[in-house]
Amino acid sequence: MCATKCSAKTKVRVVNKLEDRQDLHLHCKSKDDDLGTQVVTPDGIWTFSFDPNFWGTTQFFCRFWWNGDSHWFHIYRASRHDPPLCPDENIIWEVKKTGPCFITCFKKKPELCDPWKS
Repeated sequence: MCATKCSAKTKVRVVNKLEDRQDLHLHCKSKDDDLGTQVVTPDGIWTFSFDPNFWGTTQFFCRFWWNGDSHWFHIYRASRHDPPLCPDENIIWEVKKTGPCFITCFKKKPELCDPWKS
């Protein structure tokens, strides 16, 4: 169940930090919502927001691609992000060629970098 108030919107931000300044293509969805295909320019940001469900089982995953590379990642899982680590409930991921890096609200630098899922 939600450890925080379930009516609060959660915002997820994806920042394109591909090292060779390529456009980042992505397609995110959950069990219930398909957010469509997006293109994020170098250093650009794409944001989406949603209401986590009462049961604490909300998940969003995204497929990312650029220049023939294609990867996927769980960009939001209630089990990892609830309660939120940041007071404004923003979740920020910098996407790099090696994988996504979670940015904490307090240090503003990559704190947790995960490898891509196969």
